[in-house]
Amino acid sequence: MIVLTLLTLAQATTNPSKAHGPVPAHGATLEVDTTEPIDLKGVVGIVLSIDATGKATACRVTQSSGSAAVDKWTCDLEMKAVRFEPATDAEGNPIAGEWPQKIDWGSLSKSPAEGPGDDGPGELATPEAMHLTQAQFDALHLQPGAHFHSAGPPTSDGLVAYRPPSYQAMPDPGAIAVRQGEVLAGATMALEEQAWRTDQPLALPAPFIQTLPAGTPFGGTVGKSGAAMPCLLREQGKAYSPLEDEKGQIYPGVCLVDADGDGRYDHARLIPYRKENPEREVPIVPITLRPYGSDAPDAFFYHGYTSVRTIVIEYVEPGQALLALREAVQDGNGHVVSNDILQERSIPLRDGAKAVLDAVSLTARSGRKGWTIAATGRIAPWLSVNGDQIIMGDRVMKVPLR
Repeated sequence: MIVLTLLTLAQATTNPSKAHGPVPAHGATLEVDTTEPIDLKGVVGIVLSIDATGKATACRVTQSSGSAAVDKWTCDLEMKAVRFEPATDAEGNPIAGEWPQKIDWGSLSKSPAEGPGDDGPGELATPEAMHLTQAQFDALHLQPGAHFHSAGPPTSDGLVAYRPPSYQAMPDPGAIAVRQGEVLAGATMALEEQAWRTDQPLALPAPFIQTLPAGTPFGGTVGKSGAAMPCLLREQGKAYSPLEDEKGQIYPGVCLVDADGDGRYDHARLIPYRKENPEREVPIVPITLRPYGSDAPDAFFYHGYTSVRTIVIEYVEPGQALLALREAVQDGNGHVVSNDILQERSIPLRDGAKAVLDAVSLTARSGRKGWTIAATGRIAPWLSVNGDQIIMGDRVMKVPLR
């Protein structure tokens, strides 16, 4: 996911009138899903037509990326996602206007077609504004009059770290009547992300000079070194402002390091967007993390998986029943990843006849009310994480990036 902050154009003018062109609504950002089936590259120049209500009504391409698909996708994205404060005339009345812009998809730098971008100076840095105690604020050693921007949750570029998979077998159902669709045995395994929250504000020193409030979520991440560390989580669907250093380089990842091993995190490791730039590590006022319990927001666990395996009676025919070991997998968003038959066995409808599926022994019995099948044993655990792989029996998936 790429987040682009839409910059308000700096309007250098000595004209005392109230006239100005349309500008993006304060704090406007674009979230770009990088899984879109389109190769985002090249520089696209566009001009949006903005009506008197601040709505984009048309888009024309002034500089092509070289791909008509990318040009159209860029226009469609900004037409749908961006809201504006309308242009005004000399009396301050809203009127229609145009907003020019260029987007470099190759470098993901973003510059207006006219004039320099200006995010504004930010908010005056005070203990109250940054939600810090006086001691925490003093530890930042800020210059008098320093300003800061409130940071939203970025992401890191490491692999998701998981809790050990949970396993729960369904209760023994006893002897089950032989009917199509009956479940003879079952078990569920779940894979959840590690997640914590800060128990106090996290203050980042210069050149970033930003603060994250108490309760900010962090998730376990396995970095390039193979070591796990907590990194800032971003809730799906919520925009954020990436950290920037003194040169304007973007650092979308924030991870925590316990340098002295005392159980508190005393350094922040900043992960750059551009791979050629080095990571930066800065000291912070030591903080601790508390694990989430049952109150963890579902949106933080969209990389998780739930796998349910069942042994069912697929169908019954004269003299035998066909049994199947089925598996249904859902991701943390509730999307079905797979729904497959893993094994099949026939069991004769003969008193004492046996079949084995997975680690479960199945026995057919004849009674006054008809045929039944009894299951002994449990489906064996099948889900694990090995390095950068999630293993579900014969299925292997890549551990996603954080």
